[in-house]
Amino acid sequence: MTLLNGLKRVDNEKGATIVLVSILLVVIIGVAALAIDIGNLAATKGELQKLADGAALAAAGELGKQYKSGPCAGITTTAIAIIANNVAQNNVADTKSIGLQSKDIAIGCWDFDDDSFTTFGVDDCGCSEKIPNAVSIIARRDSEANTPVDTFFAGVLGPDTVGLRATAIAALSGPSEANDIPIPVGISKAWFDPDRWAAEGKEFCDQPIKFHPTGDLDGCAGWHVYDSWPSNASKLGNLLECLALPDTDPDYCPPPSGSVGDNYVYTGGTVASVFEEMKALYDAKKDPVTGEWKVGIPVYDRDDCSNPQNNVTTVGFTTAIITEVLESPENTINAKIVCEEFTVGHGGGGSYGTFGTIPGLVK
Repeated sequence: MTLLNGLKRVDNEKGATIVLVSILLVVIIGVAALAIDIGNLAATKGELQKLADGAALAAAGELGKQYKSGPCAGITTTAIAIIANNVAQNNVADTKSIGLQSKDIAIGCWDFDDDSFTTFGVDDCGCSEKIPNAVSIIARRDSEANTPVDTFFAGVLGPDTVGLRATAIAALSGPSEANDIPIPVGISKAWFDPDRWAAEGKEFCDQPIKFHPTGDLDGCAGWHVYDSWPSNASKLGNLLECLALPDTDPDYCPPPSGSVGDNYVYTGGTVASVFEEMKALYDAKKDPVTGEWKVGIPVYDRDDCSNPQNNVTTVGFTTAIITEVLESPENTINAKIVCEEFTVGHGGGGSYGTFGTIPGLVK
């Protein structure tokens, strides 16, 4: 009797073990299946994100090209949407080519101060106010477009499909490089302080500036000799004479170009002794009809308008129109800073009214 009871107990334990193993196998297979689905969904989301990033960069690049050839009022949104869609359709997410809905391609204004996007035509984003500088893209694989992603195993326990989407925003920003800096003058970033202009109920666009430099907000500028050392009036005078020549001799003059992060050698003060050379440079370069000379100017890293001395770092570039150069006793260069200017090159510099035509991802 004891032997029989023992045999029964062994059989019961074997049965319990088989049931437990079966349950564990179901759990293990379920976990493995879920891991496969999660991995595929993560990979598909990554493909969607890369696709959206590429479409946004291409579309914002087209926006920059259009600005380079014409004003905001002439922007062709259809061409921008076509560029974005071409990039999307030439890529796949989980083997499926992706089409973009028109509502998921938005042109608007990216605010670098608070990292926000405003659609064109909303609030102050428009050609007469803040011009559009960014494109937002939403790439989908969901019930709205391109069908949701099928699951392999998760449908047994949950949904047969999962909807995914990815968002990207690319924006035009201040240029990080300048191919032409034809006048050895820089402006302190303090002059562009938005709080200062807001207090006056203005923006810095189209505002006058005097390149005395005076060391105050009227001038807020300084002479430089590019990266040549040291800086003095004699070298500055020679440089001005060289820049006035029809073909600048690179062996004699520093190259009139630069990038964000460059250190230019500055000297403060009016440097009255070189205004004759400055007037000659202006006369050689100005438009003979309008008397205007449009120039690219570096913005240097100062929080005030004190006269800069020695090496100062470039943080961006702006564009000015010089309208007049007065020799002694005024020793003044009258100009105004203009906005909505576009120069071929990468963004990444500060916001000083001029944009590079090659965008960067901001979201």
